[in-house]
Amino acid sequence: MGAALLLFRHRCPRTVALGTAVTTAVYLAAGYPYGPVLVTLAFGAFAAIVAGYRGVAWCGPCAPSWPVTRCSRRASPAT
Repeated sequence: MGAALLLFRHRCPRTVALGTAVTTAVYLAAGYPYGPVLVTLAFGAFAAIVAGYRGVAWCGPCAPSWPVTRCSRRASPAT
């Protein structure tokens, strides 16, 4: 699915960057090992950077690690 999104990287770079990030996150969350799926993430982010959407390119690759960082944060004590 993520590789198929790369076909549209010139028309919709933001959508492709976020879409490849989501598909990579689902792939890794399902317990599959690291591998070529990370290449699609890199191509999606690179397409967004070249098109001028640097913010999306930074947020997209961070999406696969978001559930891990979000769940590992400690709750702040109530004041």
